[in-house]
Amino acid sequence: MNLAIQKCREAGVGVVTAKGSNHYGIAGFYGLMAKQAGLIGISMTNTSPLQVPTRAKVCTLGTNPLSVVAPATGDDCYALDMATTTVALGKIEVARRKRRGPACRVGV
Repeated sequence: MNLAIQKCREAGVGVVTAKGSNHYGIAGFYGLMAKQAGLIGISMTNTSPLQVPTRAKVCTLGTNPLSVVAPATGDDCYALDMATTTVALGKIEVARRKRRGPACRVGV
């Protein structure tokens, strides 16, 4: 995100890609970095197939986290940080490790 912020300051928009990435932690972290610089931050990635679509039998879709953070008045901001599945991968992993919770029953 630091590179995207630098490019935005130089050219008005900063777009950066990474090859060979899929799970990178909390998507909102990177959007908040842009917000701290007074910019709108969009961060997203793909993940390995972990979700079984409706009426399917095998995993074909990932959790594909995405985040959009925009500064607002004062220290306030709009922040969206979500996965495209019902339960985020991190919650499933924690539940599996603890062997409890509803997330443990929805992951494949």
